Amino acid sequence: MKKSLIAFFILIFIISCDKSNERKVKVFTLFSKAFRDLKKSIEISEKHNDLITFGSSKFSIPLYWKKAPEKTVSYAILMTDMHPVADNFIHWFVTNIPSKTVEIKENSSIIKMPTNAIEYDNSFGYKGYGGPAPFEGTGRHEYNITIYALDTEYIDGIDANESGYLDYVKLTGILDSHTVEKASLTGYSER
Repeated sequence: MKKSLIAFFILIFIISCDKSNERKVKVFTLFSKAFRDLKKSIEISEKHNDLITFGSSKFSIPLYWKKAPEKTVSYAILMTDMHPVADNFIHWFVTNIPSKTVEIKENSSIIKMPTNAIEYDNSFGYKGYGGPAPFEGTGRHEYNITIYALDTEYIDGIDANESGYLDYVKLTGILDSHTVEKASLTGYSER
């Protein structure tokens, strides 16, 4: 009986410590169920990849976030291939996501985005999500997905460069000038 009582109090202590730590953490965090953790090597799931036909997968990944800063007025999402061969290839760029939004459901791109959200042309040349499509033989590609908590409802000044594509450096500069806080995920894909 005495051992049971001691074990009970230890269990209560452990649970209360876990909850108190949870309350103290105030970090803006981005999550996705499209990522598979293979021994700390995060692979993007196959249905969200373009491994068969370059530029064909428009089945967008699900995203959700927690603990956004209180000063958030809107969000922007940017998904980029960071591999040197890809040269910051933009797979998905969305702005003007309302501050009350806490998730983008799977396969929402173009079909069911939050009210007022604007999806821009990706580097494939069409609006919305374009899944990872690393060139064969170039090795493993790193895909960075960042959600920006912004201090403005609308982002202006975003337009294509003379080649018809969004300029990654200019784009991130505009976003950073309005960023309250940002959170990122990194996934990998290889052909």
